Amino acid sequence: MLISLFTASLALAAEGSGKATVVWLQPDLPPAELRAKAEKLLGTSAVHAAWSDLAFTPTPFTKDDEARLASLERAKTDARIKFDSFDTEREIAAALGAAVGAVTVVRNDADRKALAEALVLQGAAVTRIVPEERFATAEDVGAWRTYFGSSAVVKPYVDALALEPNAAWIRDDLPDANGFARLNATRDEAAAQANARVELAALPVGLQVVLDGRPWAPDATSQEVEPGHHYLHVVVGERIVGRQAFDVAAGAVVTIEPTVSKGELEAARARMLEESKAVPEDVARAVDTVGLRNGAPTPTFLATLDDKGRLQVLPYGGGASFEKRPAVTVLLNGSVGGAYLLSPAFLDTIGTPTSGFGVAGDLGVEIGIYNLAVYGGTTLTLTPTQRMQYANGDSTANIDTNAYFHPYGGLGVYLPRPDAKKPLLLLGANYGWFSPGAMGVGGRISFGIPSGDGTWFRIDLDAFRGTQQAGFPAEGEASLYAGLRLGFGRKL
Repeated sequence: MLISLFTASLALAAEGSGKATVVWLQPDLPPAELRAKAEKLLGTSAVHAAWSDLAFTPTPFTKDDEARLASLERAKTDARIKFDSFDTEREIAAALGAAVGAVTVVRNDADRKALAEALVLQGAAVTRIVPEERFATAEDVGAWRTYFGSSAVVKPYVDALALEPNAAWIRDDLPDANGFARLNATRDEAAAQANARVELAALPVGLQVVLDGRPWAPDATSQEVEPGHHYLHVVVGERIVGRQAFDVAAGAVVTIEPTVSKGELEAARARMLEESKAVPEDVARAVDTVGLRNGAPTPTFLATLDDKGRLQVLPYGGGASFEKRPAVTVLLNGSVGGAYLLSPAFLDTIGTPTSGFGVAGDLGVEIGIYNLAVYGGTTLTLTPTQRMQYANGDSTANIDTNAYFHPYGGLGVYLPRPDAKKPLLLLGANYGWFSPGAMGVGGRISFGIPSGDGTWFRIDLDAFRGTQQAGFPAEGEASLYAGLRLGFGRKL
């Protein structure tokens, strides 16, 4: 017999807030740097899943499970009371059967003991419904009858003994001597049967299998059990997944394997490396459900490392596609701030380097080609307390001004290249004119913080060193400029 632990909606949302899902078709998640590389390729953050996330249904222990166990205790209490009433056996058996059937996970010794006690009481009720000589043929107890070979036995007793084969039941555990005798007779018949065997197929590393509330030995691949009803689940971290309840006959072999087997995972990987999304059906269902977030599909990608260790990513579903970032980006920038000048060209101190403070505004454009930037613009600086002289020749009067234009152009590098969702850093060098009469080289450092819709809040730091040109005051001497401005950049 093969039992598969069916995959359903995976609660990955609680483990991450990525906008996409990356399913790695390999046994384990790769190192963090490879996951980051995959996200860089996608252009978005992602929740990452591997075989252990595909293999089993997340079925955490909930308040509903607590309520079912509480109902089981109440059903046992009610049964003990009703055993003293006339003609209540069928009602007791049905109520206990419903309470037992509602329990779908056995976590530990306490859960197992509670179920076994309820089953023993249910078995005692069944033995009262019809005389023992009619039990093998009576239709009204057919639901509670099973067989060891050709011998009809009380199924609740068989299931109780399957859970607790070594339990020392005593007369006071049952409502009457007949029920106790039938329980012991069933124990003797069960002991004469061949044990069944539960086998595990290959499972992801790091999972803890629990059978009837008992942890499975980590290196064991099979375990003998008594015939009857059993409960198995898997624990990933502290989360219960893959609940399964099953009946097993004497001498039978039951194989437990995940819905997505290791072979199917490898077959899906081979298809993916052929750039095909036609993965095995079980894998497809599991990937679809892993890609859900709050019930809605997310862009889902398949990923693995090829035989040469290279990262391979394939868009799979949920509208998944690679972000096609253009090679060229154009940014328009504007900023205002303060400026400092050290110049020998100020009107009142020509020839002597003098400091001046002012306000500045800048308007520029940047053309990015991958990480390379070609940029240019103009800065207008005003110094309220200082003025510079324009030398217009011998035939006209000199004029002066406190407004200075600084057209410039240069090259820079983006670290990283402009991405509207990430901070921006530009390091640049430029050449330009600083009116009225200096020409030279400068540099820029710009830092941008994303503010949405392809816009960055920017901090610009500029510096310039120019030489006063022929025909202007302080010819041949150096002027220095530094500016710090705040503004915005917009991706066009």
